Amino acid sequence: ILSVEEATRIIERVGPGLDEAHSKGIVHRDIKPSNILFDSKGTPYISDFGIAKLSQAQAGNVTGSGIIGTPAYMAPEQAQGDSIDGRADIYALGIILFEMVTGRQPYEADTPMAVAIKHITDPIPLILIANPKLPPGMDMVIRKAMAKDRDDRFASSKEMLDALYAVMRGDTTK
Repeated sequence: ILSVEEATRIIERVGPGLDEAHSKGIVHRDIKPSNILFDSKGTPYISDFGIAKLSQAQAGNVTGSGIIGTPAYMAPEQAQGDSIDGRADIYALGIILFEMVTGRQPYEADTPMAVAIKHITDPIPLILIANPKLPPGMDMVIRKAMAKDRDDRFASSKEMLDALYAVMRGDTTK
């Protein structure tokens, strides 16, 4: 389990790369811990853009979207096979944040399909129950990052980071 400060440091390093990709219309589609690599100095980097896809706006009329990604980190719209944008990657980053500060994934089930269904149907787990030692503001950060409706999520990792900084300052008004 990482501290909020350690988890924020990782998001500080990988977030801008995601935001840059999103600004170019590229969605990673498979943000997960094994796709965050660390160099010898402990600096994290996003890897494996192998299944990245241009967003629908950039790609034009693309058919056969298919469901691609890792169910444990899949946004509801991605699990349903709907069109996705950068907010699907933000959802995955929220799951990684949850996992970093609690030591477990928010949704668990016996099969990958059952996990994907939980992303669509189950309420967002209360992070303060998973780790009561976290600052109260972490609940808002996780709820916004993992919102079922992408319009309710952070629009960028920078927005997510700003909320994390507010939590670290003790500012719960964000």
